[in-house]
Amino acid sequence: MVPSRPTVLHVFNYFAPDFTGEGIYATKMFVHLASLGIENEVLVTRSHPSVAGACARLTTPAPHTIHYLPYRLSRRSPELQLAFWLLRHGRRYNVVHYHSHCDRRFLSLLVARTLGLRVLMSCTLDDSPGAVLGSYKPGFRWLAKRLLRLVNTFVSISPKLHGDPGGVVPDDRHLLIPQGVEVPCAPRHERCRLRQELGVGDEHLVLLFVGALCERKNPIFLIEQLPAILERHPRASLYLVGPTTEDAYARRLVERANELGLAHAVRFVGFTARTEDWYAVADLMLFSSTNEGFGNVLLEAMAHGVPVVARRLPGVTDSYIVHEESGMLFDDTADYLRSVYALAADPALRERVGAKARAVAIERFPLSQVAQRYAALYTSR
Repeated sequence: MVPSRPTVLHVFNYFAPDFTGEGIYATKMFVHLASLGIENEVLVTRSHPSVAGACARLTTPAPHTIHYLPYRLSRRSPELQLAFWLLRHGRRYNVVHYHSHCDRRFLSLLVARTLGLRVLMSCTLDDSPGAVLGSYKPGFRWLAKRLLRLVNTFVSISPKLHGDPGGVVPDDRHLLIPQGVEVPCAPRHERCRLRQELGVGDEHLVLLFVGALCERKNPIFLIEQLPAILERHPRASLYLVGPTTEDAYARRLVERANELGLAHAVRFVGFTARTEDWYAVADLMLFSSTNEGFGNVLLEAMAHGVPVVARRLPGVTDSYIVHEESGMLFDDTADYLRSVYALAADPALRERVGAKARAVAIERFPLSQVAQRYAALYTSR
């Protein structure tokens, strides 16, 4: 039976309880989509709340339901299980939105199109149409190209991803919809209290990193440059806020901090759902990731009026940060230190850059406006 209200099935490889930035972002988006009359359900192909049981169905505080493929079976043949699940349940939906290239054999895409469903696919990291096509062996790319055209619309979240169509689909079926952010009405209003609870005074310099502890995010760069910053600002501290997704790399971070004598200045906070508290505390947001599809935590910091220092990633960070206006961009270590030194030494500059950054987030990236674009896409024909 075709649903009376637009109902979207969002397909993820990894979702709660596994940490993924894309999953957390999608959950925030679902709240806005629900207010626009879009019903959302999630199908997860690889994560599972436990290894017991054939299939779990959890209702979360956000207005969406999560379905999990059978754990043991999905480990062996996730693409086949995904196709069978969609064949059985697909008529409940209007749209299937793949949030990664979950089905390399295209079986579930064939099922979805056979059932008359619209198919969307997000491009969020290394999965632009061109990159996906290039991931197949040369002898199979002609077939992969034809099967990728089963996707009605590709959605790229940054100009970098949007600029690599790979000749798969025409421009009108490859859209650029950047990520959005919840813009607080009164950002950092509890800054004094939160800093007092941490034992941080006005003379302290709080440097913040938000993101998973993994090699791609590159927080070791921030640790290794901290001694140079401490020479000028002895009361500086670096707070790393985010989950450990690569255990060996996280251990290496701790070891490196100890090797450099930084145990007193580097704080491993771990995952928290209240990142807004850390944006309130921070003087600077630092971001040294070497590969991003968008870098939403930077936009979060900007929405809170926190000046950011971020690696220049062409078509990504430079698409919403203007150097020395709405943030600082760096290409190498010397650029990074110059930017940190300039902001750390000048509270008025921090205030000015932070205010401009917040204005950019308010004008261009409210999550409610991004949700409206997706709602229009889900209801279009």
